[in-house]
Amino acid sequence: MRFMQAPNPNWNTPPNPGRSSAKNAWMIGLGLLGSITLLFCLMGVFAAMRLGLSDAFSCSSYMTKGEYKKAIPPCRAAALKLPRSGAAHNQLAWCLTLDGQVKEGLVEATMAVALQPNRTHYDTLAMALALSGKSKEAMNIETEHVMVNGSVGTVPERVTLGMVYYASGRKVEAREQWEIARKSTNIQARKLAEDFEAKYP
Repeated sequence: MRFMQAPNPNWNTPPNPGRSSAKNAWMIGLGLLGSITLLFCLMGVFAAMRLGLSDAFSCSSYMTKGEYKKAIPPCRAAALKLPRSGAAHNQLAWCLTLDGQVKEGLVEATMAVALQPNRTHYDTLAMALALSGKSKEAMNIETEHVMVNGSVGTVPERVTLGMVYYASGRKVEAREQWEIARKSTNIQARKLAEDFEAKYP
């Protein structure tokens, strides 16, 4: 007579999850975290594009190279998408003015100063006024808002001051300012000073 083997008392008990289930839960958690991070990154990129930050980047990139005509479309797009940004209007003003579209450049420069009245924006306004033939107004802006103790603080400001001097008929002083800028390490200001020296003898 055969004896029946006693059934395993644990035959109906689910296996102990132990380390493998904990590890799986950890991996699932990491996967979810990665997916959420990717989603936020994509949302950030989309928001940046919508807010005009990509246009602002393109605008600045062209400006750094002195390619003002190419800079105008992205600068204009950035100013339209960021209408309360004085910096966006200032960049557009600078590019328009140096591309010869002085009338519109003056409008944008005035708007930039109204939104954010700082030295950089006043400097652009002075350049637009000088190239518009409004030398007296340009000199007033330079004296009251850009120059400190009778001198400017940056190389790009020297280029503008040179143009203000030139518009005022003070050609020797204009060339002195451009000469200093031309010998500087600021590539953009140096190129602009060279262009002005050639264009305005």
